Amino acid sequence: MKRTLIVLAALILALPLQASAEGRKHRRNNEFRQATKSKIEAYREQQKAENKSFRESMKSSDMPQDQKLTAVKEHRETQYGENIAFHEQLHQERIAHLKEKLAQNKKLSDVQKQEILDHRETQYQESLAFYAQRYDENMRAIDQILGNERLSPEEHRIQMKEFRTGQRKENKEYRQAKREENKAFRQSMRMKK
Repeated sequence: MKRTLIVLAALILALPLQASAEGRKHRRNNEFRQATKSKIEAYREQQKAENKSFRESMKSSDMPQDQKLTAVKEHRETQYGENIAFHEQLHQERIAHLKEKLAQNKKLSDVQKQEILDHRETQYQESLAFYAQRYDENMRAIDQILGNERLSPEEHRIQMKEFRTGQRKENKEYRQAKREENKAFRQSMRMKK
């Protein structure tokens, strides 16, 4: 009887320690997500500021249309390169964090862990390809719309706005499809446990 009471007391005392360890894991994951989210928001704000100052410099410039077109394309190329580098850095940080989490996970097999890493890498490569295609479409639209000298500046602005509105919708649909793929992948991994 005494032994049973001692075992029960030990279990009762151990439960808060286990819950505390789980809480620390969630806190670390949330801290990582928040830090990543903050980096992304800061980067986007920086890009917005750069775009705004670039647009202002183009408005105040009395540069010929062909030089403006070249400047716009160069600005887009620079930002695209910066975006690729930024997203590559984020991807590497996320993969390192995921590997750390997977190393601590004792429930998953090595095959399952590798499957998770492979899925994440595939998702990243597909996104790179999708956004590279978007970049190419943007550059063609810049050539077609802004390169059309028969259009007024207001017509250029309206057509570019219409183009970007369509692209935003497609981007949103792409991201939603990726979320659904990831959800299905997580479900399939849960079934394998």
